[in-house]
Amino acid sequence: MITVSIIEDDHGLRESLAIWVDGSAGFSCTGTYSTCEEAFKSIAEDRPDVILLDIELPA
Repeated sequence: MITVSIIEDDHGLRESLAIWVDGSAGFSCTGTYSTCEEAFKSIAEDRPDVILLDIELPA
């Protein structure tokens, strides 16, 4: 199982991506975050194999 965490500021897109990942065979979404700061607090515990990161997050 490949685990994925998602960092995306758009709520609708973030939730859609999580549903898509969880619905894909061999993949599981371990966490979704709206900011990098939020992700940094939990990502060490989630330990995802892959991070999907929005490259245009607001500063």
